[in-house]
Amino acid sequence: MREIASFELVSDAAEALLLEGVEPSIVNVQKRIGGGSYSTVKKHLSAWAEKHAKDAAAVSSMPTEVLDKAQEFGRTLWGLASMEAQREIQKVKEGAQVELAVVRSELAEAIGVIARLENVEAEQAATLESSQARLREVELALVEAQTKALRVPELENALADARAATENARTELTQKAAEAGKLNGEVEALRIQVRELMAALKI
Repeated sequence: MREIASFELVSDAAEALLLEGVEPSIVNVQKRIGGGSYSTVKKHLSAWAEKHAKDAAAVSSMPTEVLDKAQEFGRTLWGLASMEAQREIQKVKEGAQVELAVVRSELAEAIGVIARLENVEAEQAATLESSQARLREVELALVEAQTKALRVPELENALADARAATENARTELTQKAAEAGKLNGEVEALRIQVRELMAALKI
């Protein structure tokens, strides 16, 4: 991109302001060319002033007729140069507008990317939270399973005791049944006892 405050543009602007009767100050030159830093415009304006003073000193020694022709030519040349300068300034402004549009587009795209990344981050956070909750459930289930596993020997012993008691009851019933065959008078009582014991086993 071409520098806005070039020496040519500053010189042209200063000459135009001088012809219009306006002081070619730094601020006025900046307004005419549409920008430029203070230090850059000041540097070019100082160089122009020095050159302008030398040109004026050289012109003062010329004959009046030559000077008039030179001034007329200078005005014509200045008009053309001013038009060219305005076109250059317009190009610079248009270029700046294009670059500004590009920057705005890139900024919008960057904002869109940031929004997408924020959505991904939120989804990942939700997934992590869900995974942590599932992990806590698994840990609780593991603790419960371990607790039940610790009770297995106790349950096995209780089952063995129940089986032994059942077997003893069966043995006792067998003995009583044999005695019942011998003791007709006690058969009915033994049968009642057997039914009671059987009922107790079913509880």
